[in-house]
Amino acid sequence: MGNFRSSWQHLPGNPCSSSARPGSGKSLCFQIPALLRRGCTMVVSPLKTLMADQVSGLLRKKIPATFVNSGLSAEEKEIRYDMVGVNAVKFLYLAPERFFVKSRRERKALAESKPEFLVVDEAHCVDAWGRDFRPEYGRLAEVREKLGSPPILAFTATAGQAMQQRILASLGIEDAEVFVRGVDRPNIAMVRWQAASSARHHEIASLLRLPVLAGRKVMVFVPTARIGQELQTDLKNNGLDVPFYHSKLGSEWERQELLKRFQGESRPVVNHIICTNAFGMGLDVPDVRLVIHWQQPASVEDYLQEFGRAGRDGKQSVAVTFTEGGRGPGRDVGLLRFMAEKTANGSGLDEVTARAMLKQRYSQIEDLTNLLASRSCFRRGIVEYFEGPKVKPRLSLGMKILNWVFSKEVTPKRFRYCCDACAAVDRRLENLQQHVASVFAKQAGG
Repeated sequence: MGNFRSSWQHLPGNPCSSSARPGSGKSLCFQIPALLRRGCTMVVSPLKTLMADQVSGLLRKKIPATFVNSGLSAEEKEIRYDMVGVNAVKFLYLAPERFFVKSRRERKALAESKPEFLVVDEAHCVDAWGRDFRPEYGRLAEVREKLGSPPILAFTATAGQAMQQRILASLGIEDAEVFVRGVDRPNIAMVRWQAASSARHHEIASLLRLPVLAGRKVMVFVPTARIGQELQTDLKNNGLDVPFYHSKLGSEWERQELLKRFQGESRPVVNHIICTNAFGMGLDVPDVRLVIHWQQPASVEDYLQEFGRAGRDGKQSVAVTFTEGGRGPGRDVGLLRFMAEKTANGSGLDEVTARAMLKQRYSQIEDLTNLLASRSCFRRGIVEYFEGPKVKPRLSLGMKILNWVFSKEVTPKRFRYCCDACAAVDRRLENLQQHVASVFAKQAGG
């Protein structure tokens, strides 16, 4: 990375060539520079599951890596920190809270580690959680200073232009170089479908019964546990037994087991699943063919993160989002605004800061509401939200070299179906089920 003080990446799980696993591009961007340095690289990661999965992947490649979290005994933590101290580990995965634990001995071990890089994976969490839910995400600039100010690299698959600037400011690297690549996922057909809340359970049941989706992976995102449980019950009454993953589901072991069943690593295999947004983060299941949103998420960033679970193998997939239609904010937007207000009121922030946070969340909800209501190309609207209008930048020689080495672009395979606004929909397709089936029937275009 030469003398670059800091860097930023925005690389969703694009369809990859045969030489790489789907979804691995983002991690490679920090793994390769880290392997070229002698010391250890610290990776800030939001979820225990995600840490364990990435460490397992590195160990399978014979790259020494480990993680430290609250699930380990004091003795096990000490052993792992000792390994970092003698340069026996190349990657150490941690949650941001780890840097603020009560144990003075553990804080001292981290402060003395002097990492080569500080990597912030899933960097959108800095903005989404940095002030209220997990305030330690808002203190990573302080963490970096205590670690000796190593170069910081931040990576996310979901950060619009405004969010990018907020994250950089929080990390204290406003002058960082920003790379934005591959927001467009041409293999995912994007369908907005107007339906009242009371009709969505029936629509989802009909989609899950489509012959073209038999034995194929489907994810149904719901905004709350209550709605998820109601949907699960309704589907069960209609002969469809679909498990529901949410944060309060049994023990951590039960949640992990359900995840493994969906990934095909445990039996019996689960092909269809209802889930809240916590399930999607970091999930690498290449053959999800359909992602359904019971209603719009709280932001364009959340939406990209969630529908991006589909088609990571580059094959034809579909993202269906139910909308209300009509004028003015409806029940869907009302629920999102209520949840935002509840978060702001319970954040413990001073009144001015809490009000600013709530205003920002209202704005994010409105951004996605407007995109969903637009009659123009839905895909183009989403891409421009993240990348801005297509303007070819003038790059310095150094940046051209970095682009050539790390961001070699391959012309994506094009598919005949773009989105509901662009598709020449056959007038005989009178319902959503026929509409989705027709996407798979078209197959890939030239």
